[in-house]
Amino acid sequence: MGSDIFRLRSRIALNAKGFEMFGTKSGLRLISSIVVIATAIVGPATAANALAPNPFSKTLNFLQGSFSGNRFIEGFTPGQADFGFTMEALLQRKALGDTTQSFKFAAAYSLQNPNLSGNFSTRNGFLFNSAGAVNYPLAGKFAFVSAVLKADNRDLRNSVLSSMVKNIKASGDLKGMTPTTFDRSWVMLGLAANGRTAAARQVATALIGGQLKDGSFNDGYTLEEGSTDGTGIALQALATVSNQGSNDFRSKVTAAKAKAVKWLQSTIQSGDHWESWGDYNINGTAYAVMGLKASGVAADKMIAWLKSKIATDGGFTTSWSNGAGDIYATAQAVVPALGKSYLDLLPR
Repeated sequence: MGSDIFRLRSRIALNAKGFEMFGTKSGLRLISSIVVIATAIVGPATAANALAPNPFSKTLNFLQGSFSGNRFIEGFTPGQADFGFTMEALLQRKALGDTTQSFKFAAAYSLQNPNLSGNFSTRNGFLFNSAGAVNYPLAGKFAFVSAVLKADNRDLRNSVLSSMVKNIKASGDLKGMTPTTFDRSWVMLGLAANGRTAAARQVATALIGGQLKDGSFNDGYTLEEGSTDGTGIALQALATVSNQGSNDFRSKVTAAKAKAVKWLQSTIQSGDHWESWGDYNINGTAYAVMGLKASGVAADKMIAWLKSKIATDGGFTTSWSNGAGDIYATAQAVVPALGKSYLDLLPR
């Protein structure tokens, strides 16, 4: 989703129930079967805060406490999971060096539990829509995060990836997929992170074809208007295929990246952040920074600005969170505040 939608959802939710609905949950109990599965994801548990560099130790605590039942990040409906945000929050925790049992549990819950994530025999789970078709953008994110965390879900992941490859049309889009920036980008990231680079290049053709005249990419909602987060995710996706394929393909990718970077640099505010709706935009700035980092462009001032928005509770504050950390912002802002893109988290 685009950051404007995140902001709207956050404002509505905060007005309806107050910030407490996003706060730390206590008295949580782990389900033993998931804990057993979780041990395969990362190594032995250590003190997470000892691994997290300052000023991020509180940020790790904030993220850990933001998981409902140590399982997921709540979405717009209280008590119900938003697995898109959950998987990105797992990336932030990974970047902070989290090796706690709660991290292993949360990762296994979303990535290694086929009864929850998906089953190609029954075609249910969050990887499928109500009609039983694969939700390709979420599946792409699932495949990418699984690669980063080395999740033990090879059979399901291969089924997801095979479905993607099988359903790529001549245009580069997937059958039944809404052709928007985030959809195409997450599909590309999932494919590329799992070695399906030729398929990722096919989707890249569609992604480049959707680039706006000013060099930006949309957020999937306001289709004829560029967004910082849409442009940032597109740059990360394009970076996965920038040195591949024919000379003609590489030239097109290079040109698309250059135009996107130029647009980001022309829309920056005060030299260090981006705005939306007249307010500073944490999520949009976070994605823009990751796009620049993936493109090899310096973003030191923007990174410093992101760090300056860490609240006393460890979360990243937004223009509407009244000085408190916002879960949706923090679930995307840690990696760029560390000076990285999502691509930097992939195993080498």
